[in-house]
Amino acid sequence: MDRVVILDGYTDEPAGLGVPPYLDVYPRYVAGAAWSVDKSIDVRYFTIDQVRGDWAGFVKIANETRVLIVIAGIVTPGKYLGGEPIRLEEIERIANMITKPIKILGGPVARFGYGSAGSAIAIPRSRFQRYYDLVVTGDADLVVYELLRNSYQSSKVSPALTHVDYGLINKFAVLGARVVTQHPNYGKNLIIELETYKSCPRYITGGCSFCATVRYGPVKYREAEAIVEEVEALYSLGLGTSGLVGRPTSTLTWPMTRVSWNSQGLIQRLLRSYSLVLGTWRPNWRPCTSTMLIQALFIIGLRRVLKLRRY
Repeated sequence: MDRVVILDGYTDEPAGLGVPPYLDVYPRYVAGAAWSVDKSIDVRYFTIDQVRGDWAGFVKIANETRVLIVIAGIVTPGKYLGGEPIRLEEIERIANMITKPIKILGGPVARFGYGSAGSAIAIPRSRFQRYYDLVVTGDADLVVYELLRNSYQSSKVSPALTHVDYGLINKFAVLGARVVTQHPNYGKNLIIELETYKSCPRYITGGCSFCATVRYGPVKYREAEAIVEEVEALYSLGLGTSGLVGRPTSTLTWPMTRVSWNSQGLIQRLLRSYSLVLGTWRPNWRPCTSTMLIQALFIIGLRRVLKLRRY
């Protein structure tokens, strides 16, 4: 049985947080990409803090795998209580210690470079090319998907591959949901970041001078049905009130035009999915206007700020 190891070095971007107890989209999409090619693949997920506790054990497992993908990138450095993001020397040390699998570096660090502190010039991503077989400047999940589809021949895969729409992402998100059960915070206070769109609506004006989010390009919006399916998949794994809708630069800018307001069934499922996350679902709800959805999304955003577990 083939194995893929995901090492989560944590990410922090203006539109998404991946430092515990938060789990960002990158590991879930990568896991889903692997399982979409072969459901029998043994996907192992580790956080960098787990690795620090047992370097020898991790190196042994990683050297017995076909692919190792390291996810990292602190675009907006901060102070964290739940974990310490991967350090520069660790990114390099891991690549030196693990020699057998195909090594992939993904996440913001591979797109923008390594940021050691706020306002500091990032260490260029080219530095890591001597350590990793693929430094992914595109979408890591898509690169892993194509690598597995091409029988692990890295020479046939471009590290710049980027999704043109949400077609495959929606599939990866649902299939990769179950990797959350391997997170050390699962069953405790794990908070899941969900993606409703990429980039920022301010892309058309050049974006904010202090923010890198617009560098993801024009905004791509995700369909309501796909968001519902991912939330339901996560909820089926026991993630209820510990879940969280987040990741967009502004939750309220997800366009209501993505929902057909004549479809009461979809609206009901959409509100129900958000309510499952909040722990406030009432089966007798009868949502019928975009205002109600905006209010629900506002509550979710408020919860993110206050970091409340339950209302």
